[in-house]
Amino acid sequence: MNTLTFPLSFPRISLKISAGMILSVGLAAIVLMIFAWLWQNNQVVAQTYQFQHLQNRSTNLKKENERLEINGLKENTLFNLEKQVQSLNLEKVEMVSFIQSPGTTVVTR
Repeated sequence: MNTLTFPLSFPRISLKISAGMILSVGLAAIVLMIFAWLWQNNQVVAQTYQFQHLQNRSTNLKKENERLEINGLKENTLFNLEKQVQSLNLEKVEMVSFIQSPGTTVVTR
């Protein structure tokens, strides 16, 4: 059994890396990480302030809602409702009479 084989050879690449290049890449990586940390820290602080602002707004809206409910209850007291009914100039009912229907007959012929 014959097998065909192809010789693989990779070209040799010689990289000359100097100490200055390693120092520059390392320094750039450190600066990049510092900027990423500052950006992330800024985002956390901004979200914290926004959260506190929304909590304060929610608290203020709850207080205003309670105040409006209390004012609504004060407006709808029996005395105020009677005054509103009097201002409508309705006639007072003196005698009520009900219509009497015949006992058990529902349909007649």
